[in-house]
Amino acid sequence: MPDVWMTELKDFSDCPQKWSSKWKRRLRDKTRKDAAMPLKLGTSIHAGLEHGMITGDWDGVSNAALTKAFEQDIHEAEEIEKISAAINKIPDWLKEVKNPHAEQELRLEVNSPDLGIFHRPYLAGKPDLWWIDDTGAHVLELKTTADHAKNRLRTLTDYDMQLRGYATLLHMISRVDPEYLEEWPRGLPVNYQYLVLSWRGQVGESGWMELGPAQAEAIWDHMCQQVGAMTVLTTIGMTPMNRGPMCKYCIYDPVCSTLLTGGDPADIIDAKYRVSTHRQQEQMESNDTTEV
Repeated sequence: MPDVWMTELKDFSDCPQKWSSKWKRRLRDKTRKDAAMPLKLGTSIHAGLEHGMITGDWDGVSNAALTKAFEQDIHEAEEIEKISAAINKIPDWLKEVKNPHAEQELRLEVNSPDLGIFHRPYLAGKPDLWWIDDTGAHVLELKTTADHAKNRLRTLTDYDMQLRGYATLLHMISRVDPEYLEEWPRGLPVNYQYLVLSWRGQVGESGWMELGPAQAEAIWDHMCQQVGAMTVLTTIGMTPMNRGPMCKYCIYDPVCSTLLTGGDPADIIDAKYRVSTHRQQEQMESNDTTEV
């Protein structure tokens, strides 16, 4: 089994069937061939922030963000203004961070009793930003929104587990593979924070939250159990379904509804979904039986 990414683990936590449709069957909505505008705007803002963090050239952040926007065919003045409004709210304290890691992969082998007879996968993730200083390790997750920054921030701090997952991964790496983080003095805590930039020209900060050792151990055990379940389900080819109020907002709900009513999901898939190019290439390679 290949590496399990934190975003994939989040989808599995939401619903195993959603995870199967998105990550295993690689189904995509036929009506959404291109990335939606909110995703393009967020990608542009992320590109600007990464430019500032990696190069230290904060005067060039706007140009980097707009360059990414133009690459994605964003030219309307209204959309450009949204990007500029968010970029202008990057807090000054972030510009003072030394030696940050932007989108750098963290990776650690999963340890779970469910994986006794299976290949042990690695849990991997790419936090937006993380760095180490004399007060500890810091993990920052940037989110962009069209909503009020405080509303988005409240939702993240109440329900989102991805950032805590990144912080846990960093904590466990420091214990299991300390040579990977030679610049991190032992015993210092892991802190994590959400930063929300709104296209309305607003900023929201959750404040730094400390991940204690006991909490990190509990979260790591939980994530390993979930990865173990994913590995088993991938091996035996079965995926359970969870039904709840949020299903009506899921793009894969037609597949689940068809299965529950005894119909042929292939009919729905052929009409509503396409298989991603990546998945098509995998299928072509698996069907190639040419002897060499």
